[in-house]
Amino acid sequence: MAQRTVGIVEGWTGSMDFRLLADGDPQNLTGMTVEAVGYNRLKQAVVLTGDLSILSATGGTVRLQPDTGDFVEAQSPYELRFKVIDGGLAVFFPSEEPIAVKVRR
Repeated sequence: MAQRTVGIVEGWTGSMDFRLLADGDPQNLTGMTVEAVGYNRLKQAVVLTGDLSILSATGGTVRLQPDTGDFVEAQSPYELRFKVIDGGLAVFFPSEEPIAVKVRR
């Protein structure tokens, strides 16, 4: 599967919506916990302080609303995945290539 790329401008705080797919179908997120997991261009973990919410549990859609400093141009591109926890078990979306977040000035 080809890597998905999202382009944003440094300081972006607008909504970023993503659909989490399992074998091509939306992952049912009912009763599950979701968190965003990011890494900078040096493959160092970054703490994303913005808000993450589930828009449609049955549609597998989540919304990331980053804080101003979550994605900075100097550390771009970022790798982004979503960690879904169900009853103590964790899976990641996407499970193959992460989403590339390219930040511009």
